[in-house]
Amino acid sequence: MNFRFLVLTRYALALLPACLSQPTTHALADVFELRGGGTITGKLLSDPSSDVYKIQTNDGIVLEISSGKLKPTVVISEEVQKIYKSMVGKEDSAELHRAISLELNRDYKQLAKAHQERVVELDPTEENWSALGGYYRDPKSGEWVSKELINKRKGLVRAGKDWDTPQSQAIVKAIEKRDKANAEIKNRIDREWKNLNEKAPKGPVAIEYFRNLNDPLAIPHIEALISKDPRRSETWMEILAKMPGNSAAGAFLRLSMQSTNSELSNLALEMLNRTTESREIAFQYYLGLLDKVELRNRAASNMQDFADTRAIPKLIDTLNSIRKIKRTESTPNSINSNGDVSMGSTATKEYSSLINHPSVHGLLVSLANENFQYDQVKWRYWYAMNFAKSNLNLRRDE
Repeated sequence: MNFRFLVLTRYALALLPACLSQPTTHALADVFELRGGGTITGKLLSDPSSDVYKIQTNDGIVLEISSGKLKPTVVISEEVQKIYKSMVGKEDSAELHRAISLELNRDYKQLAKAHQERVVELDPTEENWSALGGYYRDPKSGEWVSKELINKRKGLVRAGKDWDTPQSQAIVKAIEKRDKANAEIKNRIDREWKNLNEKAPKGPVAIEYFRNLNDPLAIPHIEALISKDPRRSETWMEILAKMPGNSAAGAFLRLSMQSTNSELSNLALEMLNRTTESREIAFQYYLGLLDKVELRNRAASNMQDFADTRAIPKLIDTLNSIRKIKRTESTPNSINSNGDVSMGSTATKEYSSLINHPSVHGLLVSLANENFQYDQVKWRYWYAMNFAKSNLNLRRDE
């Protein structure tokens, strides 16, 4: 019986050159796999790193072939050759391959696995399938199938050593692509910024680049540069203003809230006030920030140019807030009339104080044309009387 080529995970290796069932003294040789299919078995005469391989086949013929037409070369070690030589002349049986697998398992696990697969081919018992590992019996067909095949039937795809859904992998690849694009545009911006004051050709190229820059991918890096150096903010803000649609609105909103530079904050507000869409975006953003006590006054101040009567209920609810303060208080030792001493104690007490928010109050007054100071009860009554819709029918004659 001719011994078949054993297939490993990534490379097809011809491990025995001749029939094991007949005595032979033929030595194992290097195996070269052709990219288009097929193999050449022989001895490599040239340097493995050369562009052209010289291979002497078992018939003594010397072949010259481009290394690009071959898959990575696999050279069988002397230790493996010695193991196979000891098996020459023996019958191609499950017992033989089991013995070879045990011999190789310590240092050549992939090769040992290939012989285990051969054991299963020759003797497909349940015991041998179980010993192979990674295979499971299909409850429907009764056949033994690999975990890889099971995962493929489930529609999963290989993700390194693990399996994942195609959708999840698509997301991963999209994120990787986005991160790569962000890194590229960040490096380009930094490079061209350094070249602005250079002579031709770098200087004019940099000027033209920033004149035409309108890629939304540039927004996060430009926003970071503005925060880092507000002195150059006007130039960067002009570039942000050229971004398509309202893609830069988020940057303007964050700068208006976070910047300690009043000129920069006002410039961001001006940018937001350019279109109907950006004004609505700003209104909704600042309205949501009213729920955060620490940002409430600044959000209300920034909302001045964008707010309308829709904001009144939220402004009434956020006119003031309660601040809780914990204090540790101690009582001293005391002596009663009998001369007994009572030891003092220490306790932590919580106190509440009402904090008014003047920016919220100012915006509410400008929208309502009324002023009930910080009295939420009066404000709510006024709002109910002027804005509440009533569908109640009080007529009794129907």
